[in-house]
Amino acid sequence: MAVAAALEAAATQYGVGARGHRLPPLALEAAATQYGVGSEATEIPEHLKPFVITRARDAEMLGVSATAVRLKISRTTVYDWIEKKILMGWKSTKRGLTIPAEQILG
Repeated sequence: MAVAAALEAAATQYGVGARGHRLPPLALEAAATQYGVGSEATEIPEHLKPFVITRARDAEMLGVSATAVRLKISRTTVYDWIEKKILMGWKSTKRGLTIPAEQILG
């Protein structure tokens, strides 16, 4: 999921314009504003589409504390589980991790 999010961000950041030319981020944003979202300027290149996961708008992302409370474990255990690849999480800010809530059952 982290790879899909990174590829989605890269595809959005370095979108392809109407004539197949790469657009810098500001030009892409201007084109999206001018032509509307979903136009040719904001479409994801064909070779990246297999890696894109459309996430539901209500997909919940948790921090370490909220995850620890839901799982009834300590914050240290959450960090250990992420390091051991038991839980999926990634650094989204300078100080915190983001953990998708959908991997926690119950």
